[in-house]
Parts: sequence; C-alpha cells; structure tokens
Amino acid sequence: MRQKVELKIRKKWQEIQDLEDQKKALDAKIHDARIYIQALEDSKRLFPKEGTDDENFEEPVTLKVGTALAGARDVIYKAGKPLYIDEILKQMGREVTKKARVSLVGSISAYARDGKIFKKAGKNTFGLIEMPTPFQLNEIDGTIVGNLRVQ
Repeated sequence: MRQKVELKIRKKWQEIQDLEDQKKALDAKIHDARIYIQALEDSKRLFPKEGTDDENFEEPVTLKVGTALAGARDVIYKAGKPLYIDEILKQMGREVTKKARVSLVGSISAYARDGKIFKKAGKNTFGLIEMPTPFQLNEIDGTIVGNLRVQ
C-alpha cells in the first residue's frame, strides 16, 4: 500500500514539473507577443489616423538639439507641467531679459499656434501637447479653471 502512495506522489511531482515547463514556454510566448504588439504600436504611429488623406500626412516635428526651443522643450518636459517663460529661461541657464523673453515667447508661440510640440497654458506660460492638461478653459468667458493659476 505504501509503495502505491509513493508512486502516486512521484507521478504528481512529475505532473507538476511538466506543468511548470509548459508554463515557462507559455510565459516566453506571452513575452514575445507583447514585444510584437509594442512594435506594431510603434509602427502605427508612422501612419496617418483613419479619416485623413495620405497626401495631408505630415512628418512629426522635431527640434534641433542645442537650440533654444529644444532646451525649452526639455525644461518643460522635466518639470512635468506648464511653466512661465521666466522659469523656462532660468532653468535653461539663460539670463531673464526682455529680449530673451520676447524671442523665446515668439518662437514657442509659433509652434503652439500650429499645434506642434508646445501648447499655450496662459499668458507667457507654455506646456507640451504630449502632456495631460492640468487646466480647462471656461467656454463661457475664456478664463482658466483648475490647478493652474494665471496672474
């Protein structure tokens, strides 16, 4: 009787080992499938959204490394929230002068008007279009409502 029980125990241990091997194989397949999905998601971004013409498809806008706009983008991205132009200049290590403010505001505003890279969050306050918006515009009077306060 004892030998029969020992035999059943060994068979059950072998069954567990076989199931663990199958699990490892399935985990590897799941991992590969997730990588494949991610690659497809990355590829999908290269194509225009449905309902748009291929002729109107625009390449993503990139900024040249080392430019003031690229520096401003990096500063805002690191902050994780819209920043006032003086704060952007300070964090870029630039002097906060009227000339510097006017120059950078003009450049950033041009991109924001086109809906590329930057968005206007208030007077001389800019965020990135890729960031979630921590504020809303009141549709009735155009005032800003939410976490962001504009003076």
